[in-house]
Amino acid sequence: MNNIPKYFLDIPDLGFEFIKPNLKYKDKLDNIISHGFLLEPTASFFTDKAIDWFNKSDFKIKDYTYLFAAGSNKTTFIHCDICHYSFNFILSGYGKMEWLQPYNEPYIDGVQVAQGFYEPGTDTFAPVRRYLRYVQHKNDIILDSWTGTKGFVNVETPHRIVTGNERRYTVSLRTYFDKNIPWEQAVKSLQQHIENTKKL
Repeated sequence: MNNIPKYFLDIPDLGFEFIKPNLKYKDKLDNIISHGFLLEPTASFFTDKAIDWFNKSDFKIKDYTYLFAAGSNKTTFIHCDICHYSFNFILSGYGKMEWLQPYNEPYIDGVQVAQGFYEPGTDTFAPVRRYLRYVQHKNDIILDSWTGTKGFVNVETPHRIVTGNERRYTVSLRTYFDKNIPWEQAVKSLQQHIENTKKL
């Protein structure tokens, strides 16, 4: 419990399935060649047991989730998300998430900042933070990587996705109020929730 990973925490087998079986999602993302997403209802992808498990944690999950597609043999741009962390579940395809120390300074993605969005169910206009991107450079330093299938990942640190020979599909579940809970505190809370679940 004292070891706090900087970039990701794998979620172990807890005796139930997080993702619903026999989902049909690939057709929705046919037009995405490199990397992109759609917003989908959380209940469309996650089982009732998974939603109940999240609701018993310290995390207030959003009622919508990000459905990502990344093309085969792609390396996406380096960026920092507006939120701080997410629960990622790989639906199909191989890939890895890499965290980096970029050589170049970040720039603000003007399109992301200008568009923004309203948090569903609220009158709050996001983003809370600016969406930062980096021009890739040969001197970028890879700090760590994750090839798991379900995990809690740090998305406020510069990162990118690298795929293999097939498209990679991911469900990324975000939480409300994550700016109020630092990464280290969030990891400790999740570790405790996992341990409590194992004891049941």
